[in-house]
Amino acid sequence: MDRVRSLLAALDRSDFSVLGRLYLGPGRWLDVRPSTYLLILAIGAVWVAAVAWVAWRITRRGKPGTGGSAAAGGAADRQASRSLFAGALVLYLGVGAYVTFVYPPTTDEPHYLLLAESLVRDGDIALAGNYANGDYRRFYPVTGLDPHTVIVPGGEMYSQHTIGLPLAVLPGYAVAGRWGVLAILCAMGASLVAALYRLARNAGVNARSAWLTAILTAATAPLAFASTLVFTDVPAALLTAVALGATGSAWVPAVCAAGLPWLHPRFAVIAAGLLALNLLRTRSRGRTIGAWALAAVVSGSAFFAVYHGPALVSALNVLTERYPAKLEELSGATVSGNIAPRYALLGLLAKAFDRSFGVVPYAPWFILLIPGIFLAARRRRFPHVDLLVAGGAYAALTCLYRNWAGSAYPGRTVVALLPFLFPYLAAGVEWAGVTSGRRRALTLLVGVALATAWLLTAVPVLRYTSGRDWMGAKAGVAWRAMPFTWFPAFELQTAPPAPCCEEPEE
Repeated sequence: MDRVRSLLAALDRSDFSVLGRLYLGPGRWLDVRPSTYLLILAIGAVWVAAVAWVAWRITRRGKPGTGGSAAAGGAADRQASRSLFAGALVLYLGVGAYVTFVYPPTTDEPHYLLLAESLVRDGDIALAGNYANGDYRRFYPVTGLDPHTVIVPGGEMYSQHTIGLPLAVLPGYAVAGRWGVLAILCAMGASLVAALYRLARNAGVNARSAWLTAILTAATAPLAFASTLVFTDVPAALLTAVALGATGSAWVPAVCAAGLPWLHPRFAVIAAGLLALNLLRTRSRGRTIGAWALAAVVSGSAFFAVYHGPALVSALNVLTERYPAKLEELSGATVSGNIAPRYALLGLLAKAFDRSFGVVPYAPWFILLIPGIFLAARRRRFPHVDLLVAGGAYAALTCLYRNWAGSAYPGRTVVALLPFLFPYLAAGVEWAGVTSGRRRALTLLVGVALATAWLLTAVPVLRYTSGRDWMGAKAGVAWRAMPFTWFPAFELQTAPPAPCCEEPEE
């Protein structure tokens, strides 16, 4: 008994939660002992595994055969799409409910939620009163929250984040707070999984490979985490997937692309790529240009009418650093520093292979993208231009050194590009299924990816770089046994170097 007491005392001296509280509802937080929190994490690990098994059983109901037409649209493909949506929805709702209960929103999440709170309660996007009144305590258990805002010349305080995501989740937040936001985000993630399957089928990948790849994408990094987090990546990927699926239309891609910058300005790069693809695929370029021009004008006018203050001041602050702003990453930086092509190659390698936030260390089966590209090169039906657009957008985003996602969940910067890459991933899975040796290698890669996703979900703090650094310090040498720690760490410069001060002349 004394040993048990000493063990519990040692556990209570440890820290298993960043903020150490359980979320029961708006403004309702429960403090628990660290040993109790550890027990809840253990129960949560079992819960994650159980929900994943139920989701797998649901997707099995729509398992397609090996035969049939390569073109999507048949009854089997519709059934597969429905089963993928249902399975992914169950997975994300179940896992999201657990993570929401044991882990508070982090990084940019509380600031997006606070913007939704301002829209619901005040009907505006001015946040000075919301920060001052502590409205964030409805979903974030702290006494003070560092504002992510810009300050216009008149003194008003606005969020530095764009309004697209809060608007998308606004109905859920108005009805059920953070839980309602979770429901909408999970539905978006499940819809994305079904849309990705249809894209692969339209590209000519066989049904079973497309179905299996959709399941792997749903259950591993980065989508396993992204679909339950209040970030812009999954909504952007869903808009992109819808745009790519509507190849015979000009209006659908135009409207989807017009909504991308509302989620984050960096997604304008993807919108430009969608425009290029739409022009290449359509016969009536005049009508396409007209549709895109009208969508851009309406979207741009609405954006600046709603969000003119912080949008303009943020741009001016980058250019001139003239106005005060709570933007740490912009201090001492200008356009020439933020857009840095000299970082492009390092950024490309880091986003793929960095041990902290690259996609391959946490989802090693993504390496099948390489044979998938070679296999697709033999097929005329494959959308080869899509890969060029995805590569161009990926390269352009790496030139923005602040968008390397060094503190975000693994593979975040790949999420919005998944609709472009997915057909090639599915082709890689098809290639891996040809011989028994390849199938065994694929099984190994998938096993590592699923185990990693399960670990980083069962212990939510590990999804972030800071959490993994914390675990590494706690576990020491034992932590180095994790496969993702075997990859290199790329030194990513987070700000331009400050000029060296000259010695004053005597």
